[in-house]
Amino acid sequence: MASWKKIIVSGSAAELSSLTLDTALAVAQGGTGASTLTDGGVLLGSGTGAITATAVLTDGQMLVGDGTTDPAIESGATLRTSIGVGTGDSPQFTDLTLTGGNITLTGGATDIDVIDNNASALSIDATGKAGILEIDSTNSKEQVKMSGGLFVTGNITGSGAVSASSIVTDTLTLDTALAVAQGGTGATSLTDGGVLLGSGTGAITATSVLGDGEMLVGDASGDPSVESGATLRTSIGVGTGDSPQFTNLTLTGGEITLTGGATDIDLIDNNSSALSFDASGKAGILEIDTTNSGEGVKMSGNLTVEGDFVVNGNTTNANVANLLVEDRFILLNSGSASGDGGLIVQSGSATAMSGAAFVFDQNVERWGVQTDVALGSIATTSSPEAYQVNYVLNANTGSATYNVKGNLKIDDSNGDIFIYS
Repeated sequence: MASWKKIIVSGSAAELSSLTLDTALAVAQGGTGASTLTDGGVLLGSGTGAITATAVLTDGQMLVGDGTTDPAIESGATLRTSIGVGTGDSPQFTDLTLTGGNITLTGGATDIDVIDNNASALSIDATGKAGILEIDSTNSKEQVKMSGGLFVTGNITGSGAVSASSIVTDTLTLDTALAVAQGGTGATSLTDGGVLLGSGTGAITATSVLGDGEMLVGDASGDPSVESGATLRTSIGVGTGDSPQFTNLTLTGGEITLTGGATDIDLIDNNSSALSFDASGKAGILEIDTTNSGEGVKMSGNLTVEGDFVVNGNTTNANVANLLVEDRFILLNSGSASGDGGLIVQSGSATAMSGAAFVFDQNVERWGVQTDVALGSIATTSSPEAYQVNYVLNANTGSATYNVKGNLKIDDSNGDIFIYS
């Protein structure tokens, strides 16, 4: 189809829909100087020379320059060394995040230098838990701190002090005994069964094994001593020379033995039951009454005396309905060489502690009765109002004792009755 066509002349701008050259347009003319370039290759300039292309970079390869010539294609250890993170480098980062995997330190001993004089120079944290492991580089107090626990499957060996609120371990082995100041005993061996004794910051010591009945007794100054027997009893205040005081004393058996001389038992004063011997269901079997001016011994049961019963007082009161005496003979007036004696029966309107009496009149050596005039219980003489009439045996009719008024005699040969007058 016919149309107007622009004629290109020098100095005019050309508008072409396509341009075909016999040779590649030179770099100096704004071209590449190359008729083909590697698909995926990185293009490299060369002054006015044709642009070149590297080979296609494989997985992990990078272009690394050297400051002089074309950059080289590198990968692996060569690349890491070129960018300063090789095995012989010491790279520095603001932060380093690992999403997984391991950190492996090889090739010999590794020294990790942390910032100086910082309470948290290195801290290993987790979400919600800071300072799981923390290195403190504070001057003169460098240490490792942990906000959680420490679990060790091997051994822990150290030459310094160990400080912890709690340690759980199967076995803890120290080169030397842990000092008392560090919470230890300071000793490597302690007597089996011995009692342990402190010594300030010095090592704990152990007594010998206590024998049967031995106890440790202190003296308020040094170590307690081992005591037993009389020495121990004296130390605790129950020795033979002591006077211990108890609220109650219970004996489950055995005896109470009083030795070493006369024994004086002092009771509470002015008390109707200062000392009472009781049994289950029976109180006051034997009771001592210290009531002022009324002191005495009382018994709620019976009294059995295997030996002699001696009363040194002036009056013996038997407040019973009946008095049973198993003895064949009763001796009265045994405390006097002579004098009247007898039995008094309180009766009628007689004054208390007096009454009708059956008496022996020492003056006439004859039994008699005193009834009209009551005889008092504390009287020392009697005044009989009538005398006892006796039947005198023939064999005794010559005795002045029986040859007294009123006595009777019966002649054994014929039965005749005689009265002495």
